[in-house]
Amino acid sequence: MNILRLFSFLSLFLATSLVFAQTEQELLARELRPRMSQIIATHADYRVPPGIPIAQDHTNFPYFLKALVDGAPNLIIQLEAAYPNATFAFLGRDTQLISDVVDAFYISRGQPGRVTQIFTSKPTLVGMSYPEIIVYLKHSGFDIENLSPDRPFIMIDTVSKGSDIYLPDALGNQTSNHRLVSGRQGRLILHAVYSYWTHTLKRNPQDLLKLFNFVGLQVSTFNLRDSNNQYYYRDISDIKSIQKLNKNNINDGLYGYNMIVPLITDTPMKFNEAGYDHYTSAWHGKFQPPLRLLDGSLLPNPGALLDPPWRVSILWIQHGVWDAVNQSHFQRQVDEIAEAHDVQFLAHIRQCKNILDAN
Repeated sequence: MNILRLFSFLSLFLATSLVFAQTEQELLARELRPRMSQIIATHADYRVPPGIPIAQDHTNFPYFLKALVDGAPNLIIQLEAAYPNATFAFLGRDTQLISDVVDAFYISRGQPGRVTQIFTSKPTLVGMSYPEIIVYLKHSGFDIENLSPDRPFIMIDTVSKGSDIYLPDALGNQTSNHRLVSGRQGRLILHAVYSYWTHTLKRNPQDLLKLFNFVGLQVSTFNLRDSNNQYYYRDISDIKSIQKLNKNNINDGLYGYNMIVPLITDTPMKFNEAGYDHYTSAWHGKFQPPLRLLDGSLLPNPGALLDPPWRVSILWIQHGVWDAVNQSHFQRQVDEIAEAHDVQFLAHIRQCKNILDAN
């Protein structure tokens, strides 16, 4: 990567927590896909360009926008019920549209910062040691030494059959003894965090159980069981028994923390697959191995930007998400599902009450 691109990345990540009033053209020129906070900042002046959305072959933006809006209330309540007040970190490119709708909801309720992204694709974590993975996660707001029960950190990704990946041991050495087949990136990070917590920080892994986990979104190629007919995901609605199971599984052995059971939602397949690049494209190519700086920092390294028409269409669907989330029926649906499942949102995020009352 040349020096000019390096400086552009440094400028980008210094500004990740800030919202600037950018034009649509400035957003389109970004190397990383715009976040919902940036979409919202430009929303008042947004005008739908001609020819949007792109609709060719199996790509249908209105269909997947509806799928996102229809499926999001259930996902939000499932996540909030299992991990109240958590930071929800969506992995890779396939979940970015889903992260948009969840992020938009929390922003509409006065809680920006509840959603973040982990910039990974299959090539990103290959060859990285566990300490390097911990460093890389800092750009997503993950601070392993200052995790709080008041704000768990929960990763979310689509889970398919995928290809095998072997877990390194606690020292980062490759081994053929433990394989990950489904949800490989999230489960590798899960393994790395428990390893670092246990072996580097010398902390009790049981203390991490309510602070950090991985949630999977099933897609069409997903298989709930492994080759030994063992369930390696459990339904997120059964969180209490899963916490008990995980606690019983943990021990001080090398792979004790590998017994952490990841969770799975029951959200519809078309919702879970809405962000797939063969349906709604992507902003850029796959994330590559991170950019390494002299101070030891690791920066996300996205692939080349996709053609402008695709990025214009993604902006269209992001603006559509913000419009949809602010509709009274969407907000009311979330509240009705929350009430049915005895989920209590923090009082100070109920800032949309005036919207509901007005309708």
